[in-house]
Amino acid sequence: MSEENKQHLKLTVVLKPEWNTDRVDRMNVTVRADIRAAAGEELFYIQSETVTIPFCKMEDLQISDAQGEITFDTVQREQYPVKLTGYTAKRQTQGEVQIAYAVYPREVTKDQRYGPYFDFRSEEGGANGAGVTFLPMLPEGQYDITLDWDLTGMPEGSGGVWSFGEGKQLRTDSSSTLVYSYYAVGLLHSCTDNEFGFYWFGRPSFPIAEAAGRVKKMFAAMAEFFGDKDTAYRVFARKDPFEQSGGTALTRSFMFGYNDTLPPTVESLQNLLAHEMVHNWPHMNDEPYGSTTWYTEGTAEYYSVMLPYRNRIVSLEDTLRQIQKRTDQYYTNPTNRLSNSEAAKQYWTDRRTQRLAYGRGFFFLANVDAKVRRATGGDKSLDDVVKPLTGRYMADGSGNNEDFISMVREVGGIDIRKEFEAMEQGCLPVPDPDSFDGLFDRDEIETAYADTGESAVSYRWRMRERKKDEA
Repeated sequence: MSEENKQHLKLTVVLKPEWNTDRVDRMNVTVRADIRAAAGEELFYIQSETVTIPFCKMEDLQISDAQGEITFDTVQREQYPVKLTGYTAKRQTQGEVQIAYAVYPREVTKDQRYGPYFDFRSEEGGANGAGVTFLPMLPEGQYDITLDWDLTGMPEGSGGVWSFGEGKQLRTDSSSTLVYSYYAVGLLHSCTDNEFGFYWFGRPSFPIAEAAGRVKKMFAAMAEFFGDKDTAYRVFARKDPFEQSGGTALTRSFMFGYNDTLPPTVESLQNLLAHEMVHNWPHMNDEPYGSTTWYTEGTAEYYSVMLPYRNRIVSLEDTLRQIQKRTDQYYTNPTNRLSNSEAAKQYWTDRRTQRLAYGRGFFFLANVDAKVRRATGGDKSLDDVVKPLTGRYMADGSGNNEDFISMVREVGGIDIRKEFEAMEQGCLPVPDPDSFDGLFDRDEIETAYADTGESAVSYRWRMRERKKDEA
């Protein structure tokens, strides 16, 4: 199919949840789209598994067009860390294609551990999740999308919300935007302001309204920093049955989990949500897989710590605590000498390796910031490297490690290739004394690796004397 024929095709999605006692226990999905496929060509695919999170249990799949039923074959393939199931037509399609099926929310127990919040999951009051676990991925191209909810049979007061708005939404975009965004439906509670929204079910065991206000302020500051004039942003909360909770960012939104055994504080939520929020902006092409995770996670860590302080949302003392926490986690991680490529192979089998990119990128970027500031007499910083790379990625999806090295050279007049290659191979960085805006000093200390107890070197941070009066 040519690019010209792909432009502005029609795509309608209707989601019809079913209510049982106090929650959603099934959802009917109807997709109608201008899909043109010859016999043997793929109509669509689903991500049957996304970094260990399965697609919902699906029933009653029917595919049809103007001529009636379209029979199909399925083809399995894998693009690590994703497993795909493709659906190929046994005959040529005629006109609009309809894909209809039902999905069931994923069931989780208290014995499970936190994974990326992609799964469509039910709880008392409703259900929420990412489209990647219950919606198909259609052929590439721009679609005039209509997303609507059929809430007949749901309790009075129920509503449906997508990352891009409440109720029926019209948007021109790719089908991947539908897949990589969040949805929530049921007896929703919310804190909203224009295109900013914070949504939850029931009565969380922490001051969620206060947390929503803090997050709103943070988003405004971060959007201004990255030059983003789009005010649309939505946060979704879910209750976990297990103790280890976390968060996951998708398009213009993120979802976080909480539990009653270890309820979060406003401060801990702020730190979690700040990281996920930054993921809306700095990115690079991650081919091969894991090659630029240090940058994606490192920038999220760096700016989630530094931007709240610079905007006086948090104190200097809290910033110090956050830096120390990351120091302790990274330098005592027994897998911290794995190379980036070695760590990527183990991301979803050894959870310790998942955190490597966070700490590695955090301290490498902090060191680059200090080097650029010294080289330019304080006129330039890491910000002047990251912002243009972010603009480039947002414009055309480009950007890689070589672009980062080149941008540092252009902005700061320095060559960091040797430092970059050392980081890439797993060499532990020594924190630059002028990193983190020169607010702190650090001392080398002897400690032990977690799990193994073997000797390790880490650092203890303290405020510089001249900065103690700033908070």
